[in-house]
Amino acid sequence: MNHLKIISLNQLFLALTLLLWSLGQFQRIQLSNISFYLHDLVILFWLVITLFKSPGFFKDLTKLLKGKIIYLGVVVIAISLGFVFNPPSIDQLLTPIMYLSRISLYLLMGVLSYWQLKNQKKTFISDTYFQETLYLSAVMVLSLGFSQYLFFPDTRFLAIFGWDDHYYRLIYPFFDPAFTGQILVLLSIAFYPLISKEKRFFGLSFFLSLAIALTFSRSTYLSFIVSQLLLALMNFSKKNLNYLLITLLSFTLTIFVAQIPAGEGTKLTRTNSIVARSENIKENLLSDSKTDLLFGTGLFSFNNQPKKNLLAQEVVNHARVPDNIFVQFYSQTGLVGLIIFSFLVVKMSFYFFKTNKLLLIMLISLLVHSQFNATIFQPFVLLITSILMGWLIIRKNKVTV
Repeated sequence: MNHLKIISLNQLFLALTLLLWSLGQFQRIQLSNISFYLHDLVILFWLVITLFKSPGFFKDLTKLLKGKIIYLGVVVIAISLGFVFNPPSIDQLLTPIMYLSRISLYLLMGVLSYWQLKNQKKTFISDTYFQETLYLSAVMVLSLGFSQYLFFPDTRFLAIFGWDDHYYRLIYPFFDPAFTGQILVLLSIAFYPLISKEKRFFGLSFFLSLAIALTFSRSTYLSFIVSQLLLALMNFSKKNLNYLLITLLSFTLTIFVAQIPAGEGTKLTRTNSIVARSENIKENLLSDSKTDLLFGTGLFSFNNQPKKNLLAQEVVNHARVPDNIFVQFYSQTGLVGLIIFSFLVVKMSFYFFKTNKLLLIMLISLLVHSQFNATIFQPFVLLITSILMGWLIIRKNKVTV
């Protein structure tokens, strides 16, 4: 009986986490100016139970952190210096605490995913179960996205609730075409090694490319094309080249056909978003303080922003984050934080190049997209990236790419 309880418990937590994640903003809980997601509670509960019920997880986690203690110390110092020189009030400190807590939770979820798969004889979560649960989650995301595009193409009403307004663009279930698009790109990378194994995975990849086209997000298009070219070059063959040509052809045709009910958002030559991003970056690069230049204002610190109404507070917070990952680290952690972040990116790139090229392509894809959007720390993007990394590290020796 205990054996069966453990099986059902771990499988239930994984399925529940990915199911809730695939529902996107529909499972968002907003309490005043604080928001969280139902999957946050599930992950937290799962982590706590695993820590108490599985001593091996705590031991492996401690070993992992011990090996990275110097890097962690340097990162903590870089994040903290901005707050030391720009002391926030208690209210202003709440936002960065919430951001950093969520980031830590999602990174631990990636470690937990890896550990569950590595110890599947104890955890009873097999690679097949993990793969099928991810597959169903991807299908759910696609189903919600296509349903919204076909039956609710005019989502401008969401502006009433503080979201950006869009017309004839695929935005469900994450309510943003750029972030939805990048999530679809990450899924296409993760399932790429399986497209030659079963027809359903080829079908999934095909529909992912169509959905990406319907987002009309130019940063997503660039991220997708770069990742597809790298995937084809990674293991060059006639078969992979044919797949690349089919994917890019269907992707391009979808863009042109879907532009028929034209709106401002579907015009690839639109400039309003470029102007807005440029202004956003300029504002975050301006600083009169030498300490801000060196140490920033504190990661995810928005204490210099004007107050806005609570309904739009979440959108205001997202707008305050620079639409470029390097500008964000420069403005919020200064030159010190930017140098440390750049060093870690280079180090990770070399490590992934030697050990797991799928992860390298995923990293490159994220970096390309994050030159135009606040992508890496977006909750849904970060969570699925963390989970996919745990899965792909385990699958490295099981699937020939």
